[in-house]
Amino acid sequence: TYEFFRDRAFIELNAMVGLYEEGSGVDLGGPVEFRSGLGVGYQNKSGMRFSLSFDHRSNAGLYSDNPGLETVQFRVSIPTK
Repeated sequence: TYEFFRDRAFIELNAMVGLYEEGSGVDLGGPVEFRSGLGVGYQNKSGMRFSLSFDHRSNAGLYSDNPGLETVQFRVSIPTK
């Protein structure tokens, strides 16, 4: 996370690996999946954070089928202090 504008605005990068079970959802080609993403946001004086993020999930070619999945999210985080 990189903060700027008096530590109120931020940019976040993330990456992770995980296990995926298809269920009735999208078939991502296999159980091992990788996710990488980028988000930008703002934190107000009371500590609430608002951000817009984009991520991509795929199996990085581990399986013959690798359709991938992109997600755009709007998040609101409320501190519980």
